Amino acid sequence: MPKSNSKLVEEIFTLSRLFKESLSFDKEAFHLSMLQLQCLICVKHAKKVQMRDIARKFNIELPSATSMIDNLVKENLVLRSNDPEDRRAVLISLSAKGKKLLVDALRERERKMEKMLSFLSEKDKKDLLRITKKINGQLGKE
Repeated sequence: MPKSNSKLVEEIFTLSRLFKESLSFDKEAFHLSMLQLQCLICVKHAKKVQMRDIARKFNIELPSATSMIDNLVKENLVLRSNDPEDRRAVLISLSAKGKKLLVDALRERERKMEKMLSFLSEKDKKDLLRITKKINGQLGKE
């Protein structure tokens, strides 16, 4: 592995860890992990979302998706309902509490991101977004 690749891996690992720490929420206020927040965002944007869609979206096993949704149901952040087109399928949707919490959590996440990236120019942010999308697109094909 070329030296630059090795350094890049180290920097990405450090960046990932720092992002996770910096973007974590006050557990008392939100009770959300980053994955749970992303799950709520996914449910919000989907017209119909089933457990298998969540598992596929986050590249996790179905039992892990089920466990995550169970926890969100217990917190009254999402609701389960039967799909009228397929009685075997269960649809996941945001509850009123989930919608409110999501708005507040996204506002807090945006505030933290603005602070974290304030030293970057708009061009740097656009470049970072472009490169990140390119990497994610490539890794998503594998």
